[in-house]
Amino acid sequence: MTLAESIPSEIVNDPTSFRSLVIILNLLVLLGLTIWVFRTHFRTTRKPPNLTPNYDDDILETSRLEKVLGWALLSSAIIAVALPLYWLREPGRQSAAQEGFDERSVERGAILFAAEGGEDFDANLSLACANCHGGDGSGGNATTVIANPDPVCEPPEGGEVDFDANPECRPSQVSWSAPPLDTVFLRYPDQSPENRTGREQIKQIIVFGRPGTPMPAWGTDYGGITSTGAKNDQAIEDLLNYIESIQISPEDAQARATTQFDDLRGTATPEELAQREEAVAEARATRDALPADAPEETVAEATDAVTNAINQLKEIQSTPQQAVTDAEIAVEEAEAQLAAAETLDEVEASELALESAERQLENAQAWVDRVEIASDGELLFELNCARCHTDGWSYFNPLDPDAAPLPGPQGGGGFGPNLREGSVARQFPNPALHLEFVRTGSTYQVPYGVAGIGTGRMPGFAQMLTEEQIDAIVDYERNL
Repeated sequence: MTLAESIPSEIVNDPTSFRSLVIILNLLVLLGLTIWVFRTHFRTTRKPPNLTPNYDDDILETSRLEKVLGWALLSSAIIAVALPLYWLREPGRQSAAQEGFDERSVERGAILFAAEGGEDFDANLSLACANCHGGDGSGGNATTVIANPDPVCEPPEGGEVDFDANPECRPSQVSWSAPPLDTVFLRYPDQSPENRTGREQIKQIIVFGRPGTPMPAWGTDYGGITSTGAKNDQAIEDLLNYIESIQISPEDAQARATTQFDDLRGTATPEELAQREEAVAEARATRDALPADAPEETVAEATDAVTNAINQLKEIQSTPQQAVTDAEIAVEEAEAQLAAAETLDEVEASELALESAERQLENAQAWVDRVEIASDGELLFELNCARCHTDGWSYFNPLDPDAAPLPGPQGGGGFGPNLREGSVARQFPNPALHLEFVRTGSTYQVPYGVAGIGTGRMPGFAQMLTEEQIDAIVDYERNL
């Protein structure tokens, strides 16, 4: 260890602090005592103690005594002043130490959370949570493989599924929707500073993972129960502290939920949509009316006008309507490629592209039709509740419904319980209790409804959604 490494870090970082001054003073005293010991006890000319003459009584009881008492008085005064000052500064020092520890914990958690290639990523430490949940924790997707849940696809006892005979039973690669983590402490709030049940539920999810989903177990144990992860309790706490540091406000969370709903439903009036669609049609007609020998600059301007008109249309369309617009463009491009194809290979490739684009258009239009007849409660349920209460909803893609097994009936149960066939009304005969349960979620071992015992897994949406949105979801669930 070098001399620089042996110096306390506090003196280096803040040499003017009270604690640093006390440490420096003690070091000086220690140095002085060391010099005195060497000078008085290790001198070669020093006589033995029994032969060394002492002071006379006149000196011992006067100047010598006064000198000793003076030093004692000075030392007592220093102690009398220093101790209260130290006592007064101690709470602040402890708070600063706690803040410093928390800041370092968040920094370690950021490394654990970081995505591959990110600024904080460490190949030896990072769990790459951001790969699935987004770099800012606002949600993302995880590519995974799922088996077909159809009972026909279950392997026979002691055997394997014959995929050649049952090709529909082959596993499917899907994009699994990973939930946002910048609102997870809003969904699982602590009951009080002393009762941190929300944080503990989040910790359990991280430690044990989510069976049946791409979320793996990351911790080694929880409360003495062994898990299959690789990170100890301090690492899990660091990750929790980082996730807590990126939480958005309830107002921002509700604004995000409203934006997601508006994107799905669409807020433009039929008149606005008709005007934008007419502008697109006019721009296309102008482009298509150009003569074959039109200057390239004129053709480029007409093409840009079509693109701008389409973008202006998409600005006010819902997400399903945008998908229809994109599919229509894909169909037009595929038809143009087919018309311009000259070789057999080009014709076959263009026909395949046209077939794919037409299928995409059909699926997009079906999505529009379904959203148009869906109630607000149904759409809000799909955005916030279906991932747990509808089997397969986390990977369902309305633009490619054949890519994976279709999800089960809406609200039919998955990770969360079945909400269909009157089960909700039986559990909550009083709608007010149902509403409160959706607002607050469940608490471990706390009763709810009729004979319900909380597990802590049901999140609360009071800080995530507006009262009107929660009312719509409850009304939808009670009528499933």
